[in-house]
Amino acid sequence: MIYAQILAGRGVVSVAHAGGLRTTYEPVTAVVAPGDEVAAGEPLGTLDPGHPGCSESACLHWGLRRGDLYLDPLALLGLGRVRLLPLNAARSAGPSAARGAALNAAAARGAALNAAAARSAALSAA
Repeated sequence: MIYAQILAGRGVVSVAHAGGLRTTYEPVTAVVAPGDEVAAGEPLGTLDPGHPGCSESACLHWGLRRGDLYLDPLALLGLGRVRLLPLNAARSAGPSAARGAALNAAAARGAALNAAAARSAALSAA
């Protein structure tokens, strides 16, 4: 653990991993402290209730960095690369439409992960 504090009004937890990777999770109430060693699957905290911009009862914001380079955290799950496209990209014909549909499916998987995290937090809080 390298960070477990309130930042900009939200609880933030950051974990340093081998290879220079860092994952960050927010908004959470930490159950760990900086300097703690944590194993894969060990709880880091509990997900806090929703906040402005979150349409669900709770939304987990998950980040991944290597040094100063921000990476896509979904890459850790092997779900493929996600890119933001213009709104009309999915409406175009040909291969671009197929790619847009695949990216929309990847975005839906990301939304499902947020929903699963919210359910998990609700279960662990019960």
